[in-house]
Amino acid sequence: MNILHILKNSLPYISGSTIRSKNILENQKKFANVYAYTGYNFKSDKKYERIDGIEYFRANPKLSIFLRTYNLFIQKIRKILYKFLYININSILSFLEIPISIITRKEIKKLVKGLNIDVIHQHSECQIGSISLRVARKLSIPYIYEVRAFLEDGIIVGSGKWRLGGKRLIRYVYNNIRIPETKILEKADVITTLCGPMKGEIVSRGISKDKIYIVPNGVDIVNINEKVPFNPVLPIIGYIGTIEKHEGISILIKVISLLTFAIPKIKLYLIGNAEDSYLRELKSLTKKLKCEENIVFVGRISYDKVKEYYRFIDIVVIPRLNRRVCRLVTPIKPLEAMAYKTLVIASDLPALRYVIDPYVTGVLFHPEFVTELMNKLTYYINHPIEKLAIECRARRYVEENFSWDKNIFKYKEIYEKLIYSK
Repeated sequence: MNILHILKNSLPYISGSTIRSKNILENQKKFANVYAYTGYNFKSDKKYERIDGIEYFRANPKLSIFLRTYNLFIQKIRKILYKFLYININSILSFLEIPISIITRKEIKKLVKGLNIDVIHQHSECQIGSISLRVARKLSIPYIYEVRAFLEDGIIVGSGKWRLGGKRLIRYVYNNIRIPETKILEKADVITTLCGPMKGEIVSRGISKDKIYIVPNGVDIVNINEKVPFNPVLPIIGYIGTIEKHEGISILIKVISLLTFAIPKIKLYLIGNAEDSYLRELKSLTKKLKCEENIVFVGRISYDKVKEYYRFIDIVVIPRLNRRVCRLVTPIKPLEAMAYKTLVIASDLPALRYVIDPYVTGVLFHPEFVTELMNKLTYYINHPIEKLAIECRARRYVEENFSWDKNIFKYKEIYEKLIYSK
């Protein structure tokens, strides 16, 4: 079978989403020919790349620059008119999107025909999703839409950038993102998503639960490099992932500053990309709390270097805030840490409970409770045997439930059902 995955982002850029795509594509090679296409929003100067044995087809680089600029212009008009006149003109402006639709549709259609594609598998992006859906229907090809996040939540979390307040922001997001994506979900042959809370949200939109399948985040089970022996006098805490406000990094920094009184040599490694303004804010906080020597801002690293950091990180903390996006979307971070036999302490939110069994495979704390997080970190730093017991159970749990070796065949069953029922 031949599968075309349509992605918003991909390697060589690193994020939780691109790592999931990498793992899906590479593991699906066990039973299918897999190809990837990235649309005009993906910045690349190449039309074609082969990465780790997977063929990535890029939107025409020269046209993509024009389309990105053109799309920003359309969105700017929408936001200005909505902000000052409080009107939504989607139907009026839709004709302006015709060039984007025609060019993208032509590229996808050419790939589908040229590669003899059996299934189009679109991953979370409603603008390209509506175009790829039309191609699938035109060519009578099964269509899967994978929900990895709810795009409207990302905008609401970062609402400072939009300068629309409260109800107006929510109405804008619903009209321009939630409603169009829901229409795609209604028309898709199958929907895949990451966890129970996300499936529940999709069902709440009136989508039949019978066509929604959960394929959770997973990891490639690795041979663990020998870890640096744990030293409770020199504990190393880590956060690995995109550094954004809703991830609660400021709370973690406050906890580390308090722990320095009892454990002066404690270190926190913050590994991942952050916007410059937020990075300045976090560095200013460390200076204010006088814990600059205890905090290491590593920045973005390549994926193949992650395992080197897990060799010496003793505890991974995921201090997500109690926001809708954090309650619904399960990150890949805890699973990777558990696979590397590293204790995970995370906010007690539904999406994290989906992968963490409290005190069995990890530890949870009430979101945004600084004292509770500090106490739990202190406890497991001072009780290494209990820490090790959880780490060993977590590793087995990931092997049994979140290994791509096993979970990838959920896709095979879905694809075969769609192809042979045509």
